[in-house]
Amino acid sequence: GLVPFWSEKFLSPINFSIEHGETLVITGPSGIGKSTLAAALFGFTPYEGSLAIGGVEVSEITDLSSCISGTLQNSYIFNTSLRENLKIADSGLSDEKLREVVKAMELDAISLDEILGEFGRTLSGGEAKRLAIARALLSPAPIVLLDEPLEHLDSLLADRIQSAISLLLDGRSLIVITHSPWLQYSRKLVLERE
Repeated sequence: GLVPFWSEKFLSPINFSIEHGETLVITGPSGIGKSTLAAALFGFTPYEGSLAIGGVEVSEITDLSSCISGTLQNSYIFNTSLRENLKIADSGLSDEKLREVVKAMELDAISLDEILGEFGRTLSGGEAKRLAIARALLSPAPIVLLDEPLEHLDSLLADRIQSAISLLLDGRSLIVITHSPWLQYSRKLVLERE
């Protein structure tokens, strides 16, 4: 079983696997450690046991961002254009591809040239969240991990964004950490305390 932790262990061992193209939903009460698990998957926090992608331990993968992309609860918005904020995922992306994903995330009120961040347009919590999702979906990584992607969204918008995410996955694996109901998934993991 996998036990990710920051300073002390509080999660009971977790066992899960996800196959190529599957969607795994991870849920559980607030404060249970869902974000700690996400941090371990991104290589930000230590863990005991095994956490492997394609048979290789996460702790041994030097270029983890080529394997897994995603959002943590607060993803950083850079003080540059929307285009540059999105191209962090993949510098070779065409404006056409960027516009497709921006439209799917319902951010098309913002021009690709518009400066975001410190002195530019201030994004609402929901817009910032959707920009981070767009960035994750634009990455070529085979696994996309989204931590609370529907936070700050009303239920109708949340449903539309969920459908858009499913369409844009394009055969990749998705791990969703959420309190909200998720409509389509292959497996579900409910975290519990020890």
